Amino acid sequence: MKLKEDLAAVNNEVQNLKTLLKQQRLQSEIECVGEPTKTYVAGIQKSVDFLSEDHHNAKEFWEKTLQELGKLSHKLAEISSKADNMAAAIDDLQKYSFQYNVKIVGFPNLQENHESAEATAEICVKLFHAMGATGVTANDIDIAHRVSTRRSDGHYAKPIVCKFVRRLARKEVIKRRRDISKVSPATLGLRPEFKMDDIRIYEHLTPNLQQLLSEANKLKTSHQFQFIWVKNLDILARKTSSSQVFKLKCMADLDKLKRSLDGQLTTE
Repeated sequence: MKLKEDLAAVNNEVQNLKTLLKQQRLQSEIECVGEPTKTYVAGIQKSVDFLSEDHHNAKEFWEKTLQELGKLSHKLAEISSKADNMAAAIDDLQKYSFQYNVKIVGFPNLQENHESAEATAEICVKLFHAMGATGVTANDIDIAHRVSTRRSDGHYAKPIVCKFVRRLARKEVIKRRRDISKVSPATLGLRPEFKMDDIRIYEHLTPNLQQLLSEANKLKTSHQFQFIWVKNLDILARKTSSSQVFKLKCMADLDKLKRSLDGQLTTE
C-alpha cells in the first residue's frame, strides 16, 4: 500500500534527524568542555560565561526538538497502525467478494468483435455443463467478463472472470475443474484439434494474494517445496507429501516460514 510506504519513509527521515541531533549535541558538549579550559588559561572569564550560556541555550533547544520529534514519531506510528487496519479491512472486503469468483484461463474468443457479457456467461455455462457441473445454470452467474492481462494480445485469449451469486455453484465448478481434459472441443464450438488441457480454472485471487502466491512459488524453487496450491483463498505450502502443511494468508506468514526454514539450514 502506497500510503504505508510513504509513512515508513517519513518515519525513517524523522529517526535519522533525531540521530543527527543527538550526534551534534554530543559533539557540542565535547567542544564546550575543551573550550572553557583554554579560555580559563588565557584568563578570559567573560568568554567562558558566554560559552556556558550559549551551550545551555543550545542544549535546551535540542531537548525540545527531540521531544517534538518523539511526539511526531508517535503520531506517525498511530497513523501507520490505522493504515495497516485500513489495508486489512480492504483486503477482507476483496476476499469476501472474490470468494464467489472463478478465473478461466485459456478459453479462446469465439467472436472476432467484442464479446458481450451475455455471450461470455453462455460460454461459462456450456463449459461447466460439459465438465460435469450440470447443477450450475445461467441464473447462478452474476456476471462473466473477459479481463486484460500482460499476456492478453492476439496470441493469448483474455481470461474470463465468472462471478457466482451463490458459493455452492462455485464449489461445484471447482470440484469438477480437473475434468476439463475429458471434454470434447466440439461440444464448446472449438476446433477438433484444440487441446482442452490449455483451459484452466482457478480460484480468483485478490491482487495481494496473487503477489503472495508469486512469492510462494519462488520459495518452492529456492527451498525445494513439492506443493504450493490454493484452497478457499488460502495459499498452502507443503515440502513433501508427508510433511507439515503451512497456511499462508499474508506476506508476514511467508517471511516467518522463510526464517524458520533458513534457521533449520543453519543448524544442520
